[in-house]
Amino acid sequence: MLLSRHKSDPFFNRIVTCDEKWIQYDNRKRSVQWLDKDESPKHTPKRNIHEKKLLVNVWWSSAGVIHYDFMKPGSSITAEIYCNHLDEMMQKLKEKQYRLVSRSTSILLHDNARPHTTQLTVEELQE
Repeated sequence: MLLSRHKSDPFFNRIVTCDEKWIQYDNRKRSVQWLDKDESPKHTPKRNIHEKKLLVNVWWSSAGVIHYDFMKPGSSITAEIYCNHLDEMMQKLKEKQYRLVSRSTSILLHDNARPHTTQLTVEELQE
């Protein structure tokens, strides 16, 4: 049904979507040692054995990535932060894909996570 609708009124290229993803990273620094042929390497303890996590929020369309933002470590998405990201994405959308803002209406596709469905977010989307 969606494919037949797309043939009469193309809309796939108007879809803008977003998602959040936790990224785990470990910036290991290994010390380089110059050793003689018979010398054994000196062992150094690991600085931090716990992995670090970082949340990235990415907005994209069929043309590519529109906007991304790395959150501060330990923070997560709230309705206020989501609305700020929405504003930033719309500004970048005007720069990168002006046709979605000027001529055709973009279609925002997002999941039903709590920050995406709050009253503040609904008001921001209607605006």
